[in-house]
Amino acid sequence: MFATLVGALLAVPNAFAVGYTVNSSADTNDGVCDVFDCTLREAINAANATPGSAITFQIGVGGSYTISPREPLPFITAAVTIDATTQTGYAGAPLIELNGSGAGTSTHGLFVFNAAATIRGFAINSFAGNGIQLMGASGGSVIVGNYIGLDGSGAVAAGNTSGVSVGSPGNTIGGSTAADRNVISGNANGIEVGAAAATATTIYGNYVGLDAAGNFAVPNGYGILVASNGNAIGAEGDDTKRNVVSGNFQVGVFIEDADTNTVAGNYIGTDADGNVAVPNGAGGVQIRGGSATANSNTIRGNVISGNGAFGVLIQATVADAASNNAIGANLIGTDAAGRKAVGNTGPGVVIAADSGIGNNSIGGTAGSANEIAFNSKGVVVGANATRNTVVRNSIHDNTGLGIDLGDDGPTANDADDADSGANTLLNFPVLVTATRDGSGNVHLTGTYDGAPSLAGTSYRLDFYATSAGTSCDASTFGEGPRWLGTLSSPANAAGDISFDSGALNYAAPGEWITATATDSLNNTSEFSQCKQLPPATGNALVVNTNATHDDGACQQPSGGDCTLREAINDANAVPGTDTILFDFDATFAISPTTPLPTITDDVVILGTSHPNYVDTPVVRIDGFDAGPSAIGLTVGGGVDGSTIRGLSITRFAGGGISLAGPSSNVQGNYIGITPAGTAAGNGNGSAGTGGIIVASSGNRIGGTGATEPNLISGNNGAGVYISGGANNVLQGNGIGTNRAG
Repeated sequence: MFATLVGALLAVPNAFAVGYTVNSSADTNDGVCDVFDCTLREAINAANATPGSAITFQIGVGGSYTISPREPLPFITAAVTIDATTQTGYAGAPLIELNGSGAGTSTHGLFVFNAAATIRGFAINSFAGNGIQLMGASGGSVIVGNYIGLDGSGAVAAGNTSGVSVGSPGNTIGGSTAADRNVISGNANGIEVGAAAATATTIYGNYVGLDAAGNFAVPNGYGILVASNGNAIGAEGDDTKRNVVSGNFQVGVFIEDADTNTVAGNYIGTDADGNVAVPNGAGGVQIRGGSATANSNTIRGNVISGNGAFGVLIQATVADAASNNAIGANLIGTDAAGRKAVGNTGPGVVIAADSGIGNNSIGGTAGSANEIAFNSKGVVVGANATRNTVVRNSIHDNTGLGIDLGDDGPTANDADDADSGANTLLNFPVLVTATRDGSGNVHLTGTYDGAPSLAGTSYRLDFYATSAGTSCDASTFGEGPRWLGTLSSPANAAGDISFDSGALNYAAPGEWITATATDSLNNTSEFSQCKQLPPATGNALVVNTNATHDDGACQQPSGGDCTLREAINDANAVPGTDTILFDFDATFAISPTTPLPTITDDVVILGTSHPNYVDTPVVRIDGFDAGPSAIGLTVGGGVDGSTIRGLSITRFAGGGISLAGPSSNVQGNYIGITPAGTAAGNGNGSAGTGGIIVASSGNRIGGTGATEPNLISGNNGAGVYISGGANNVLQGNGIGTNRAG
């Protein structure tokens, strides 16, 4: 009886667990998978007969082994988990390599047919067919943790035709952990979701076209090809599901003749950190309709940068076959932080010529605004492509036009907007006046010359600002870095509009304003010619004494004295941006005996103006006698913000600087350190005191220039205490160090 029981257990290994252990790297098949000899071929056959089973690995004493099929492996036709991570010694990189170099023409590595299989932890390479093939009317397979098209090192290409080819529904490729990440590189194509049945595929967390470290290109031809409806590549707002699709020879993600697919939250054209370019050679994302439609696809929340051609291309080879696609909330041409240039070689977004009626949207709402920067052009709409909306994006620092209709440079307005072409060559608005109110909000007037055929319909006018520190654009037709607002205005009987924008959002003095028009058919114009806001006005006030009295006026440059207290009061009294300069014997500190006035109007305080200044502060404001809660300088109001630069601010019990007003700059100061470099801290040791106290938004403390970082050290409390606000930037400062760092 004992012998009979042993024989039964040997005949059905792991009978109680329904499992099969591959213990041989050979490619034989004697019809039995048992503890004495079980090849992968034998294990698949056994698992097909026992749905729901598991195939594990224990070849030799562990370590790396290569399985080299001499002919196609059996189709996987029953639910099964095949887990190569069970091989002893597995530590994150595959130990079991499935090499198809001798398996025959068109042979696939693992072929799943009408079944749900989990395939984990292999290096699958060198097959004349596809690395993994999923086919059938039913699916639900999970492909995780594999190197497909690479050897076991994860760095050397050994490609298949497609890494993974999907022809069944409901499959998952990758996952939300590093252990689930597939590295699919070195193949003719990376992932192909091709058959009509291949819907509801999710592709999460993979590297496609890179090495296993995510740093260097190991190219596929195309990265991801999608030719079926309703699939998801990545997920917006979930970094764990981010695919990195970079380094491929052709396009990173190519959607052809397919609808309702989503590409979201991925890095396309950069390394795995989103910092540097690893280009897809032919472009980032392409949507192409022709023999079937490519409609209602969503490209959202991606970094699409560094590619060798366009960022995004929408194309219809049959007119009207690529429509209602939405391009939103992407960074196109920048790093993942949206700050550094990682431009695409071609335009950021292209609607191809001869694509017909598109009704495609680029941006549209606050939550859908793209940043499109550092590319050859911002957005290009080709000839005979119409009804494409480009609104509310941040388009800046592109080499050519921000929006180019016809891909031929600026297109002049024409009478009654009678011409035709890309987006009907819609006329742009003409800005007549650009002013600011007392709060810095922009007011514009202008005109629009529209088509009489659209009389009575409403146009959307959008307005944008470009920093005063840069030129509008070499063409004088601006870009649109920052959206100021929109106005909906009906055309009169002639199709024309005279508009007054009312109060738009804030813009600084001297900034350049541009505008676009969008008609009722969803065509958006090029950017208008620029109109500059009036520059800042203000007086220069020269502090010529270290005294701290206030006799009612700063009498410089008229010949009398001017204390810092008087200069701040004078700057507060008159709207505008005044400048406070210094010229006195800086051997002695400015030592107020009561708190200095709060800054309530914009001012630039330049310790750097002192004749003895050479890269480090010489003007010291010392608060030892100023009172138990005094703060050195407090920015409490204004419109455009203040600048405090090149001062030494020491021994104020309440803190060195308080920022509680509009966005301001604090640069090149010693906070808590004397000009000689010794500690003389601000604050009293209690919460909310110390070097710099931040209670408002958008302030910049420090910077990247040689004299912009602050030295914030020796304080009795926090170096920088942020009690409120948002979007504050601290950069390059020495906090808690001496002058030498």
